[in-house]
Amino acid sequence: MPVTRRFFTFALTVAFCSAAATTGCKSETVYHDTVTNESHPRSTEEPIYRQWESNTHREHVDLEKRNSDEQKQYWDWRHKH
Repeated sequence: MPVTRRFFTFALTVAFCSAAATTGCKSETVYHDTVTNESHPRSTEEPIYRQWESNTHREHVDLEKRNSDEQKQYWDWRHKH
């Protein structure tokens, strides 16, 4: 096998392996919107959720730990803003 073909094969293998290593198992956690049955990435939803807590004078509690009535109140507010 010529040197250039071996180098190309090696470079292609490295490219595939590095792509798999950087994106393979990473998954983002999400909040599940019970009103619209959608999922929202926690990283983008969290600041909005904290704004709702502030606007409604609530102490911080993870959205998933709130009771279903409070979660519905949040999602209703969220869809209006």
